[in-house]
Amino acid sequence: MRVNRILATLVTAVAAAVFVGAAPAHAVDSNVKLQSRSDGRCAAVSTINNTLIRPVCTYSQTRWRYQPRSTSPSGRPLVKFQSIYNGGCMDTNGGSWTARVKSIACNAGPNQLWEQFSVSSGGRTYYVYKSWGAWTQLGQHLCLHAHSAHEERLDICDTTSYDQQWTRPAA
Repeated sequence: MRVNRILATLVTAVAAAVFVGAAPAHAVDSNVKLQSRSDGRCAAVSTINNTLIRPVCTYSQTRWRYQPRSTSPSGRPLVKFQSIYNGGCMDTNGGSWTARVKSIACNAGPNQLWEQFSVSSGGRTYYVYKSWGAWTQLGQHLCLHAHSAHEERLDICDTTSYDQQWTRPAA
């Protein structure tokens, strides 16, 4: 009897470990562009240094694989973006304020996860992406920000800022 209870506990623990971090059942990977609400340009990988820039959305470097991963403790989706152009993942580059966002080799670290917030306005849904690495490692609320120099940086989260609101049209 005791062996059965121990075995049942062990099976439950293993099953829980397997499913922790798994994407929600309704979430699927998809090819998207990240289009800034502020200027209509899309996040892209620079061909020079793999930092994120924001050219017009027709460039091939503007295509991303949107990958839902899990949910945050507050119930919001945690997502990853992998560049279709170079195969790298959107990374917070250390996760500090004003850091430039880069596309680097994909890994399982928190600097490549983004907590997704939904903002509704005028019948449309926009998304704000908070760096999970900056939050969990540094305690900072830093979001993907469409900088005026047509590059992507981390800035203090403000869900009302058009510079931090993005759409995800299909790529």
